[in-house]
Amino acid sequence: MDRIWSLALFTLATCNAAWGNPLDDHFFGKGPLCAKKNVPVIVVTDVSRKGEIDDTISLHMYRRLEQIGCIKVVAVVSIFGNEGASTSEVHENLTERLGQLDISDWTVLPGPENKVPFTDEMRLSDGDRNRLAAIGAVARAHEQVVIAELGPFTVSALLLIHKLVEPNGIAQILGIGGRSPGEHFSTGKGLPFAFRDMNVAEDRAALSYLLRNHPEKLWLVTYLTGIGARMLEPWTLRSIGGPALQEHAQARASRLKMIGYDGKIPVWDTWTTSYFLEGGLAKLGCRKVRARMRYSEGYKPSDSLQLHFLDSAHPHSRAMIACHR
Repeated sequence: MDRIWSLALFTLATCNAAWGNPLDDHFFGKGPLCAKKNVPVIVVTDVSRKGEIDDTISLHMYRRLEQIGCIKVVAVVSIFGNEGASTSEVHENLTERLGQLDISDWTVLPGPENKVPFTDEMRLSDGDRNRLAAIGAVARAHEQVVIAELGPFTVSALLLIHKLVEPNGIAQILGIGGRSPGEHFSTGKGLPFAFRDMNVAEDRAALSYLLRNHPEKLWLVTYLTGIGARMLEPWTLRSIGGPALQEHAQARASRLKMIGYDGKIPVWDTWTTSYFLEGGLAKLGCRKVRARMRYSEGYKPSDSLQLHFLDSAHPHSRAMIACHR
């Protein structure tokens, strides 16, 4: 009996050691509980090795969600986005980063190279059709999947547009984006620079399609969610990824300090993990809102069509979920 109790205490101590580091606590809190168990998830990422570090942190934290039994990552997909990178370039970044994070058992798939067109002409190149067919096959192998779009919303939109996955085959589309009218993504300190609502801006037609046709699927974390107390200290990343990731974190923090972030790293993508945790939605202030795509002065003219949350109903607005605090 003493041996059994000793083994139990050792196991408990091991679990506490594994889950007691500052990075885990920052996103999950202590002793996280799953909202559901073994939810099949497709993660779509525009991971970078030099610019934004959110996606790398997110890949690690989605692995953590898998380890505690909340989700099962059934595929991780590359998509164009950060730093103007193509899908092919991001796929190289993804392969390298998964190796650095010691993740070797995920199915890794390339995503489409092209955006959703702003026309009724929805033809796909042969290459994109083949890539999306492979992603769709993974999705259809499960009753319902959650798609975590850590980059632009291209994959979810194209899967639905081309009927490679039926709407009832997707439980939720998680993503990052959206703002209130008049909201600007700037600290007002340091250099006169503001973030753009990048994951919306990279493929505006994709989000516009989803908002018009499948708004009930959308669950978005916004800019306000990732700043303030939710920003990361660079040292909290020491537990993952080795020297390459530590250098990336320090370089990112130094750059952001120039525009008023006080040496901390604002993160957005990784807060999508809250969707899978008990109490996670309340923690982020997620609620149903009315939203529409509208024009406003943006980071540059091509970014002007953006997702805006409205205080009241509008003829062209749709109801969706936003975490905007």
